[in-house]
Amino acid sequence: MIRLGLRNLNKRFGGVAATNDVSFDVPAAGVTAVIGPNGAGKTTLFNLISGFLPPDSGEIFFEGAPIAALKPHRRARLGLVRTFQLVQLFSDMSALDNVKVGRHTRTQAGLLGAVLRSPAARAEEREIDRACRELLDFVGIAHLCDRPAKVLPYGQQRLLEVARALAAEPKLLMLDEPAAGLDAGDSQRLAATIRKVAERGVTVLLIEHDMNLVMSVADHVVVLDFGSRIAEGPPAAVRSDPAVLAAYLGGVEIAHG
Repeated sequence: MIRLGLRNLNKRFGGVAATNDVSFDVPAAGVTAVIGPNGAGKTTLFNLISGFLPPDSGEIFFEGAPIAALKPHRRARLGLVRTFQLVQLFSDMSALDNVKVGRHTRTQAGLLGAVLRSPAARAEEREIDRACRELLDFVGIAHLCDRPAKVLPYGQQRLLEVARALAAEPKLLMLDEPAAGLDAGDSQRLAATIRKVAERGVTVLLIEHDMNLVMSVADHVVVLDFGSRIAEGPPAAVRSDPAVLAAYLGGVEIAHG
C-alpha cells in the first residue's frame, strides 16, 4: 500500500527551483528518509506535503486521494502530522499537558461539553490522560510527565515532540531533522523510538542530516539535490550510488552504523 504519492511537484522562489518535478511514493510500511545537501529542497518538500506552502504545479496524494488543495489542519485530520526543525513545545506546560494538546485534536465531546464538564467530557478527559501517559512511556520519558517542558534536556524535548505528534493519531508522521543538536546517545534513543513508531503501523517520513541515524532506521531513501530527485532505493544501494556520492559527499562514501 502507498501512503503518500508525489507527482511532478514543483515550487520556485524567484528564479530558484526549490523542488523540480519531484516524484516518488512513500510505502505505508516502514521508514522513508529524504536526504540531500543543504539547499537541496528537503524542507520545502515537507512544507508542500504538509500544506504550509502551495505547489506551483504537481499533485500530492494521501492514500490515493488528492490533497494539494487542502489546508494544513485538514491534512492533519486525515492523519498527516509533522514536527519541525526547531523544537516547538509549550515551554511552561508539563510534559503530560504538551502531549494532551496533541490529543485534543481528536476529541469528540466538543468545547461546550468540556466547559460544562459533562459526563462524556469527563470520561474523555480520563481516556486522554491515560493515552498520553502511555505515549510518554512509549518514548521513554513517563517519569518526567509532571516536569515543565522547558526544564527537560534537549534530547528529551525531542522525544516529547514525538509523543505529542503521536497523540494526534497520525497515519503518516513527518519528522523534520529530529536528531539536530543531539549527542550520540540521544540519537541512538531517538533511532530506537523511530523504529518503534514504525512497528506500531505509523508510516514515518524523515528528513535528517545524521547519516548514521538514517542508515540505521530507514527502509527506503530518497536523495534530493538542487530540488531534483537524483536517487532512490534501499539504504545500501543509495549509500554507494555514484550520483549521490558526487552530489552529496563529494565522492566520500556515506557513513553507516
